[in-house]
Amino acid sequence: MMTPKRARPKEDRPAAGLDSGAAREEYRRASRRWREALLASVEAPPDAGFPARVREIATAANQQSAAFELVAAARLGWKTRPGAQAMELSYELRPGARSRPGPRELWERFDQAVRALGDAYEGISLAEIAHAFGALAKIAHQIADQLEETGFGRERESGSGRAAR
Repeated sequence: MMTPKRARPKEDRPAAGLDSGAAREEYRRASRRWREALLASVEAPPDAGFPARVREIATAANQQSAAFELVAAARLGWKTRPGAQAMELSYELRPGARSRPGPRELWERFDQAVRALGDAYEGISLAEIAHAFGALAKIAHQIADQLEETGFGRERESGSGRAAR
């Protein structure tokens, strides 16, 4: 099994042995970071910051995954979110957006992960939501890695049309 290129940062991992109150607090903290990451992407211009925004969404999804695992372990309840199956994260990340650079296969997997998250949100399984966030985080990190490796941000900053090496 291949080791992921980037492990979940320590500050994104919850502390072991949390009670239900602490699980709720971790959920609130993770949800706040998730909302902030999405807001940064909502009306963002097509610029060199795109890989960083994708990376932040990936990191926030990691944190959401961990928080939902805690909430599931604490056996807390969940209100389903009807209509979530049709969710889109932001305009720049919507399927078919021209602002989505990188391999189409990665973006197709990203779109599948967003649909799976929407499906999970409509259900009652917190473990399934945690898994869906984890899958979304993984593919979003892969996209950000690929964009950084190909110099996406550097070429857009320089305006040269070529990645600086």
